[in-house]
Amino acid sequence: MQNMVKLEVISNMKHQGGSEMKGNYEQMTQWVEELKNPIGNLMGRLELHQEDIALDCYHHLWENCQDLDDNVNRLVQLIRMYAGDVLPCWEFVLLTDTLEYALREKEELGRRKGVAVRSEYLRGDYKIWTDGRMLQDLVEQMLHHVIQYAERGNTIRLGFQIRSEHLVLWVENEGQGFSFIPHLLYTTGNSRKAGIGLGTRMELCRCLAFSLGGELSEEYAGRGGIRVGLRLPIVRA
Repeated sequence: MQNMVKLEVISNMKHQGGSEMKGNYEQMTQWVEELKNPIGNLMGRLELHQEDIALDCYHHLWENCQDLDDNVNRLVQLIRMYAGDVLPCWEFVLLTDTLEYALREKEELGRRKGVAVRSEYLRGDYKIWTDGRMLQDLVEQMLHHVIQYAERGNTIRLGFQIRSEHLVLWVENEGQGFSFIPHLLYTTGNSRKAGIGLGTRMELCRCLAFSLGGELSEEYAGRGGIRVGLRLPIVRA
């Protein structure tokens, strides 16, 4: 019980730092969401003229529009988190169920990229004190990032261990998919692959981990791959 209270107090303290933004975050959100209108118009025109566009070109344009829309949604979510408007809803959740939901959400992306997405943990009744939706979102973003920048034929693995009062979770790629310096995972950087989508996605991961009282890490995995790790303080049911 003491650890539960400690987690909630720490989380609330972390969000208080964004209180100065509360007065103008709605305006900032409105500015960002204005980007959705031209994106939506472009997607509508693509659907309208689908038969007039080569199939591979259509899919390429559609996926790019979806990426732009996802970027805007992440920016809105980041602004809300910076403003302290998003707080965890603490409850006991089944950890493996949360991870399975996240894996299923990214199965299609894995198929499109030609990579295998695997879990490497034992199923069990692991109930932990956290925000289930926030944790699932965090794992989905980690998976998306590693899948997106992997090469066809790579294998992506999601695993975790319970170590004392911490959850140690990782998503790793053991292939040759990462040609850029690992620290670019957390910045927009100058790399050819490290654009705004990369920066906003990993910044959102960092903020979500921060909200849950945890932290992200990065390191090289075997054969030129990389591991994105998450360490969270937990309370077992």
